[in-house]
Parts: sequence; structure tokens; C-alpha cells
Amino acid sequence: MNWKLLFLLPLGLIVLNVSAQKINIGVRGDYTYSRINGDGMSIGYKAGFNAGVFAEFKIKARWSVQPEILFSQRNIKIGNFKEYFASSSNTEPGQYAFLSYISVPVLLKYKIVKELTVSAGAQYSYLVHADETLLRDKAEGFKKNEAGILAGLEYTPSQLRFYGRYYRSVYDINNINDLHTWYTSQFQIGVGYILFAGK
Repeated sequence: MNWKLLFLLPLGLIVLNVSAQKINIGVRGDYTYSRINGDGMSIGYKAGFNAGVFAEFKIKARWSVQPEILFSQRNIKIGNFKEYFASSSNTEPGQYAFLSYISVPVLLKYKIVKELTVSAGAQYSYLVHADETLLRDKAEGFKKNEAGILAGLEYTPSQLRFYGRYYRSVYDINNINDLHTWYTSQFQIGVGYILFAGK
């Protein structure tokens, strides 16, 4: 499946409905627990964070679309990297990789009851900085572009909103070779606050 379609389809709903619908604007932040699944990569989930802004566009009585712009810090525990990448591995590849992304999730949301909402959507992320020493000659071990899908639950008792989400990338982010595939998985637990509630 083309990740661009996953991302642009809900975004298109915003364009069609934005002029006549309610808009909420706010900030959000969360703890993230990330790992990269694949040969030579993660040993367990490690803590990081997401922080940024969101805009929620109501499109029907129970339906809304929510795009976000986030800064994401993922801390990855490296496994037996040299076993799989002996020909290109640094002498000491290090135990961690610290990856900083700009992420743009777009979620389609459905309100089950007044204060409880389920959501699902797509996310595109761009790697802006990688603090890692996996390869010789300062070569980059991770691809710049990442896309994936996410889903979660949200509880909104007031202007505050509490949420949990699961994210999974759908394309290989290994920049070294095509022999071993790496996929990101992530749990997010966080809180948002509505700064502006539209009429």
C-alpha cells in the first residue's frame, strides 16, 4: 500500500470540510517507548518523547480528523549488530542510537461516547538527526524517511485529553543493505490540552 495515500486521504477530508466545521487547536506531549524490530537491533523498549501541536477538524457528529506536527526523540537499544553487519560495522558500534524526527501524523477519530474516542491513521517522519556510531567512516545506518500506521484511545474529560497509542512503521528503515529489515514499533502515553476551541 502506498503510504502517500494513507497520509493524503484523511488530509483531503480536512480540505473538503474545514470551511464549515468546528476546529480545536492544542498542544500535546507524551512518553514514548520505542524499539526497532530486526536483526542486530533493539533489546526491549526504551523511553523517549513526542511533543508538538495538533488541530482537530470536526467533519460529522461523531467523526473528526486530526493532523499533528511533532518533534520525536527515540532512544534505541542496539543488539548484536556486529553479528549481522560484520563487513560494515564500526569496531565499537555502541549500545544506543538516539534518533530525532519531525513527525506528521494524521488521524481519523470516532467518538464512541461523550468522553471516549478511538483513532487510527498514518504518520510520516523525517529523520533530522541521528546520534549513532554503527558504521565505519561515519556512514548513516538509518534511512531519512519513515512512514507507518497508528491507532489509539483518547479520554477527554475537559480541555485536557489523555491518550494511548501504538505506532508501527510499514517500510524498512535499514540504510545499510537489503538483507536485513528494520521496522519501528512504539507505544505512546500522553496528554494534550486544547488552547482554542472553535465554535
